[in-house]
Amino acid sequence: MPKSKYKPPVRTVYLKEDYEAVDWCHKNRITMCVIPGYLCDRRGDYYVEIKIKDKVVYSPPYDKNEVADKQKEFYHYYKNKYENN
Repeated sequence: MPKSKYKPPVRTVYLKEDYEAVDWCHKNRITMCVIPGYLCDRRGDYYVEIKIKDKVVYSPPYDKNEVADKQKEFYHYYKNKYENN
């Protein structure tokens, strides 16, 4: 069986408020990265790996056309969730 060719996810545009959410998360030890499913022993195209302090969780699977937008949404979600705590 031939190896499948890696297809990188589609990029998304980040605005000023997006960079602010990313910066806030990084300063508060919340990081994320997009990984292909085969790297985390899961089915599906791509996942967002979310690390909050020392705990790692994975998003549901997304296809390559939407995973970057979902990662951006997660940054905003966690900023809004934890900013006032």
